[in-house]
Amino acid sequence: MIVAALRSRNGGRSAVVQKIGAAETASEVLKGRAGTAKRGDLTRILDRAPDAPPLPKDSFCFAKLPRLTFQVGRADKD
Repeated sequence: MIVAALRSRNGGRSAVVQKIGAAETASEVLKGRAGTAKRGDLTRILDRAPDAPPLPKDSFCFAKLPRLTFQVGRADKD
């Protein structure tokens, strides 16, 4: 669509053309994955789920993860 018109004008070498092409491709993929789904379909499915805490095997505790620290600065050379 838009990309084809821009490519014909400048030979398809523009970074802008590439970005638009990637966005159009992503949009087409997502539309294909959605299929015939409509707004609210997922909500209706989630509404059927029980209102209960997760089972112990399904819960996740961030406190048990190791703490990662990053040091920003220049590296000293020996």
